[in-house]
Parts: sequence; structure tokens; C-alpha cells
Amino acid sequence: MAAEEDQTRKKEGSTSSVDLEKLLEQREYLDQLIQKKFTRLMTIMFTDLKGSTSIAEKEGDVVSRLLIKRHNDIVFPIIAGNNGVLVKTMGDGTLSYFERAAEAVRAAVQIQKGLDDFNNRAGKTGPPILVRIGLNTGIGIVEKHDIFGDVVNVASRFQTEAGPGEIYISESSFKALEDADKFYCRFIKTTVLRNKAGTHKIFKVFWNEQEVENDKARGASADVEQSGTPEAGASAEFGEGPSTGDEKGAEEAESLKKAGELERDNELLKLYLFCEECAGTKALDDILQKLQGNAEKYNRIETRFGGQEAVWFFKKAIVMGRIPEADFPITNQAMSRVPIRIGLKDGQGFLEVESKGTGKLKSVEVEKEHGKEMVKPDVEHPLGQSGRIVFSSCFPVEYDVFQGRFLTLKIQDPRDCLKKQFNLELRDVWKDFEKESARVVILGT
Repeated sequence: MAAEEDQTRKKEGSTSSVDLEKLLEQREYLDQLIQKKFTRLMTIMFTDLKGSTSIAEKEGDVVSRLLIKRHNDIVFPIIAGNNGVLVKTMGDGTLSYFERAAEAVRAAVQIQKGLDDFNNRAGKTGPPILVRIGLNTGIGIVEKHDIFGDVVNVASRFQTEAGPGEIYISESSFKALEDADKFYCRFIKTTVLRNKAGTHKIFKVFWNEQEVENDKARGASADVEQSGTPEAGASAEFGEGPSTGDEKGAEEAESLKKAGELERDNELLKLYLFCEECAGTKALDDILQKLQGNAEKYNRIETRFGGQEAVWFFKKAIVMGRIPEADFPITNQAMSRVPIRIGLKDGQGFLEVESKGTGKLKSVEVEKEHGKEMVKPDVEHPLGQSGRIVFSSCFPVEYDVFQGRFLTLKIQDPRDCLKKQFNLELRDVWKDFEKESARVVILGT
């Protein structure tokens, strides 16, 4: 009996070994097939329309939708005309890819010029169309209706780093520009991208002729001051900008200029992050120390965020809701009179709705890309990176994690929902809506 069992075990072990070898061979073949058929070197381009949410709030849905249509009418043909593939639109942005980096950069330049021409058109009325563009080159996976891979994630981060009307590209895209066409492009800074390890070099593509001339003049002027020879500072296309002979001094001067612009615009959160990133210059260190001192003293600052009015709480979590002791009180009569704790933990947002002594709670949902989730009371509900919290069926608050360290909250307009679902006017339940929804709420340290 023992001999039979021993023979059975040997047979099963031999069979398992053979099966495993076959599976490994099949896995290797499938990996090779996927690599050959679906992966390729490509340049990813993200575009994002600035301020679409605020435009919809101020100008109305019809103006907002018309603006997006005008944007698409300009952007879509340019992508196709440069051999790009438009993968998808994301509300007010686009994701596309190109086989060659030069074609992607050319498309980005043409998009900015085309939108600029539209904005400056005689007789045009309404808000301007301003987009930020980010590009990155690397290996990605192409499926029928989508693309995947870290190359896509990094391109998205570069788009976030860019300002309205700017084109930011990665070092890999910069090095892949072998085309004979010329672009004025130079190194801007090294930065840390959200949820990405290490540092990344950012290169800016200049598309406005006047901006190109101004940048060249600044480079030449800096060289005259440093060396007395204007020819030495001429800025080259596809270069990393002029060499000043005193790179540290030039970087400090550029940093102080940038800090001054942010401080003037009251963009204090971006100034805070900028001072942290460029620490070492006394003037920037003094600004950072002042902001940190205000955090310890006041816990909050009235500021701006992306050009919008904002209030910044120097906390990892705050209490919102229809209670007077909340950090950010809300007077909406349709909401439960309970503390709503919302904050950041490990780079992700969270929400907790307390229930003690409140009676019946009204509904709270979280909307993410994959669908809706009901929030249970007295439990920390994970929010992830972005989405909407919907209170009492009709009152959405849009949230987004910024730079992996700050949570931004924006109250959305509930009028249409109230009318359709309850046949109510907003003033019937929320008299102070205009005042309380006017500001972006920022929290984090």
C-alpha cells in the first residue's frame, strides 16, 4: 500500500512539473505576443481646458458646451493632421498618441496657435479658450479604444504642471525630437511629480513668437551681464536655454521672479510648494517660513487657487456641515445637522459622517469613475484621488487630491437637480449658496 502511494506521489509530482513547464512556456509566448502586437514607442499628449467648471457656473451650460465644441473643432483636426490618434475626450480635455515625438510637438504648437487665433478673432465674444498641454514619450500598450501604461500617467502629470497656454514636455520627448522641423524649446525646471518616484526634468515648448523673442532677449541680456559678450548667450532651438556662466545666480533670479508672480496673484498654495521645491534662496526661505508661521497662528488663509477665490486650511482634516462649530459651516437646510469630517490620509481623501444624537441621517453618496457608493455613518469612507460627494441626492461637492498632499473641494450648482427631482428652487433650501459656494476649499499641510 505504501509503495503504491509513493508511486502515485511521484507520478503527480512529475505531472505537476511538466504542467508548470508548459504553463511557463505559454506565459513566455503570450508575453512576447503582447509585446509584439500591442506595445509600441509613442508620444502621449494630454490637453486640458482651463476653468471649464467656473465658466459653466458663470456663463451657463449652453455657453460652456459651445466653448467645448469650438475647442474640439480646432483640436481634433490638428491631431489627425499630424498623424495622431485621438483616444478619447474627458469632458474638457483630450488624450491622444503619436508615433513620432516631433509630430506630437507640432500638433501641440498648432493647437495653441489655433486657439490663440480664435481668442483674438475680431468680434468674438465670451470667455477665451485656454488649454494646458503635456507630452511624454515611452512604451505603452495600445488597445482598440484605449492606451495604457506609465507613459500615459506621466504625460498627465506634465499637463497638470503646465499653465494655461503652455506646452510642457518630458525629457524623453525632448530627446526624441529628431525631426528637421524647428521648435523653440528649453529646460525649465526639475520637479517631483505626484505619486511618481524621483525627479523629472520639464522642458517648455514656446509657440508664441513674441514670447520666443522675449526669452531669447532675456538669455542674451543675462550673458552680457555675466560675460560681456552677447553672442555667448544666444538661445538655441532644442537647447536647454542660455548658459549664463553663473547658473545658480540665474536660477535664483528666475525663482524669485516666479515667486513674485505667485505672491502677487495670491496663489499661496502654489507659492508654498514652489518655495519648498526651490529651498535654499534666502528670500524664498523667508516666504516659506512666513507661510508656515501663518499656519501655526491662524490655521487658515484667504487665498486663490487656479485663479479662483479659495480658503486654505492648514490641517489634514476639517469638519464641514450644517453646524456652527464646523471649520467650514454650511447653511443648506436639506443636509443633516451632523459633523462631516473630510481630509487626507496617505495621499488619499477620506470622508466620515457622524451619526450620534442626530436622528435619521440623510443620504450621502460618493461618485467615482466606476460608479456610486453609499457612505455608511461613523466609518471612514475612502475617496481616492478625485470624484464627487453628493449630499441629500442633489448637493454635489467635487474633490481632487492636488500634488498628493492637498485636498481641494468645490461646491457644485444643484439647481437643475432640485428642480427635476423635487420641484424646488435653490433659495428654498440654501439662501447663502452663492456666498458659501464661491470659494475652493483647500486642506493639507
